[in-house]
Parts: sequence; C-alpha cells; structure tokens
Amino acid sequence: MHPKTAFIVVSQSQTLARGVCEVVASLAPEVLIEPCGCHDEGLGTAIEIISAQVSAIMEKLSEQDSIVLMADFGAARLACQQVITDLGMRVLRLGRGPIVEGTMAGAVAASQGAGLAEILRAISAASQFFPEEDAADILPPPPAVDPLAPRTVLYSGEHPLSARPAARLARIATGFDAQVTLNGVQAGSVLALMGLKINPGDEVTIAATGPQSRNALDAVEAELTGQTASSAKESSQAVQPGEAHSLPVSPDR
Repeated sequence: MHPKTAFIVVSQSQTLARGVCEVVASLAPEVLIEPCGCHDEGLGTAIEIISAQVSAIMEKLSEQDSIVLMADFGAARLACQQVITDLGMRVLRLGRGPIVEGTMAGAVAASQGAGLAEILRAISAASQFFPEEDAADILPPPPAVDPLAPRTVLYSGEHPLSARPAARLARIATGFDAQVTLNGVQAGSVLALMGLKINPGDEVTIAATGPQSRNALDAVEAELTGQTASSAKESSQAVQPGEAHSLPVSPDR
C-alpha cells in the first residue's frame, strides 16, 4: 500500500481555508484535506494552532504518510515554516505554489498514488496554469490618443516668452482656421502671452478648436519646443495627452 499524503490549507482567513478545501475535496474526495485558519492571531499563536492541527492529522495517518501545508501569505506562511522547523519531520512539507491551484494539483496527484516529491513538483508547476503572456488577454487595450486633445509640452526657448517670441508665436497661432489657447489665454494675443510669464523649462498646455485644430496644435508645439511641425505631429501621436515632452532647446530669434 502506497503512503498517503494529507493536506492542511493554512490561511489568515478561516473562510478562505474552508473554501479551498471545499473546492479541492470535490476533485479528490479520497484525499484528506483540512482547513486551518489563524486570522488576527500573533505569529506565536498561529504556530500553536498549526502545530495542533498537524498533530490531529498525524493521528489519522501512519508513520509512512506525509502532510503538505499549503499557506496563502504573510504570517500563515511564516508560521508554517516555523512549525516544520520545530517538528523536524521529513514527512511534513510546505507546498510552494498558488494556494488554490497548487492544492488542487497536489491533491489530484495524491489521489493518483503519487509520492511526496512528485506531489510537491505538481504543486510548484501549478503556477504555470496562468503564464505571464496570458495577462495581456485580460487587460483592456490602451486608450487611443486623441490628436485634438490638449497637449502639455515644455517651453524650450533660451529666454522667457517675452515680446519677440510672443509675437512670433501669436502669428503662428492666428495663421490657422482655429482658436488656439496657451495656458487658457488666447494664443493670438501678444499681451496675453507675455502676461503668462513663461520661462524656459516651464510646462505649457496648448488647446485648440476649429477646422484646423490639429495643424494649429502641431505648429504651436513645434514653435514652443524647437521642433519642425512634422516632428511635433509625430511626437504628439506617440505621447499620451497630459504628458510633458522633454525636447531640444529652440533659440530665441
């Protein structure tokens, strides 16, 4: 007769421990699976609770049989490790795998007559049920970038946005069939732009409405950041709205 393996599901939640046992017991009804909850108990008390549970299970087994502890995390896992160290029993082991899938895999292997080493390997392999590449399948796709959304960029001029650069920027902003704002003021107004007191390295938010909004945004961004208009267009497509660009300095002509 092959040695048997029993399982103790240890959790900081008695409800969780019982739930895991309930699920697994239906798949391997002939395998002994017991819950052990140690919620809100200190580490010392948790060790005593687990030790008592191990002793109770051992009374139902022969000397050749083994027990696998399945713990969730935190104090439960630390307590299990300490119990194994204190008792010094080679037939008492800690399963290293996800508590639900690992317990299920171990119990099914035990029901098929697997030895302790094979059971522990089955528990460890249970983590492969959900490979990392599957995570992408359950994540929502990233939101599409709205080319007409306001853009936040860094002003890369060598000097503050004073009269000359403000006048040049105003001419660019008014050269399109669009209403452009810079930090909430009309970009076509030189005085309004100067009143913002924008310094090199400051974040600037550009917004636009109207038929040529996108072209206006690209051109104003290019002027503020020292890019060509085509480069600004490509950059706006690659960066999410609200993120600041860190771009080359544009000299104040």
